[in-house]
Amino acid sequence: MQTHFAPRMRLALLGTLALAAACSSNDSGAGPTPTVSIQKAGGDQQPGTAGQALPAPLRVLVTQDGSPMSGATITWAAGTGGGALAPTGPTGSDGIASATWTLGATVGNQTASAALQGAQGSPLTFTATAAAPGGGGGGGTATDQVSVQNNVFSPQVITVPVGTTVTWTWSANALEHNIVPNTAGSVPNDPTISSAPSSYQVTFTAPGTYDYYCQVHGSPGAGMHGTVIVQ
Repeated sequence: MQTHFAPRMRLALLGTLALAAACSSNDSGAGPTPTVSIQKAGGDQQPGTAGQALPAPLRVLVTQDGSPMSGATITWAAGTGGGALAPTGPTGSDGIASATWTLGATVGNQTASAALQGAQGSPLTFTATAAAPGGGGGGGTATDQVSVQNNVFSPQVITVPVGTTVTWTWSANALEHNIVPNTAGSVPNDPTISSAPSSYQVTFTAPGTYDYYCQVHGSPGAGMHGTVIVQ
C-alpha cells in the first residue's frame, strides 16, 4: 500500500510547497511609495519694514498623492537678511502650515525657506523686500507699497505722508484684479482688470482717507478692499 500512495503524497507535498512559496512572494511585495509634495500657498513677495513682522504669514500646502496631508512638520528658516520665523504648528487637515516672518535689520531683499524632508518641491524659497523703518515719500519704503494678491490687498490699510507715491504690485500668481475708488472721480483708480505681471502708481498730494476695492473680488468696505490714509 505504501508503494502506491508514496508518489501521490510526494506530489501533494510539492504542490503545497509551491503554493506556500507563491503566497509568500505575493505577501512580501510592497505597494507603491506615496508621493508627498510641498508648494507655496501664500505670503511670498511681500513688502515690509526691516525688523518687523510681515503683514501676512508665509503659508505652504503639503499633499500626499494629491490630497491634503495633515501632521507634516515644516522646517522654517531665515536666509538672506536674517530675521526669524515663528511656525504655528504642523499641517492641519487642509494640508496648510504657516509661519510669521519677522524680517531682519537688513534693508533690501530678504529670503526665508520652508522644507519638508523627502517631499517634492522642497525646499521652498520665499522673498520679501525690507524698507528702513519710518520711511515714506515714494522712495520704495514699506509704507508706500501694496501687494495685490488673490482676494486681498496687503497691507489692507497704509498711512503715508503727503507727497508719497504708492505702488500697487501684482504678486506672481495674482489673476484678474483692478483698483476702483469708493468715491467716483477720486484716487486710486485703475479700472482695467489685469493679471500679473502688473503695477500701478499714485502720488497722493492732499491729505485724506482714500478707500478703494477690486470690482472682481470685492465691494466698498467688503471683500478685497483697501485704504490709504494720507497725513
